[in-house]
Amino acid sequence: MRQYDSHEVAKLDFGTSFVDDQSERECPACELVGVRTYVYRYGGASRSVLITYSWCKLCRRFKGWTGADSGEFTYSDPIEPLPEPEREIYRRSLAKLLPKLDKLWDEGELPQTFIRVQPPKKRSRK
Repeated sequence: MRQYDSHEVAKLDFGTSFVDDQSERECPACELVGVRTYVYRYGGASRSVLITYSWCKLCRRFKGWTGADSGEFTYSDPIEPLPEPEREIYRRSLAKLLPKLDKLWDEGELPQTFIRVQPPKKRSRK
């Protein structure tokens, strides 16, 4: 597995948000449709973050992001019901997580569904 470079990441970020369209996308590296995305919430009740992974099921390139959790969305997560020790194994190893996510995708448990529970926060312009 290899990470996308900055140019490829910029292409991944272009277009419709994953929250609005969860379908597979064109890979900026191999130019085939195979990019999948998975989001999960990590942390405690008082403060959590969203961790996002996008990867190509074909060429195995990937990118991970961490961002603030605004609480704007609820979403399905087929990894969440697993026992904590099993979830932790996947959280610590992309080499184990991505094949598991591909299997869940192929079985129809992914892509995730997102529901907006509060309006998006306005960004301040300076």
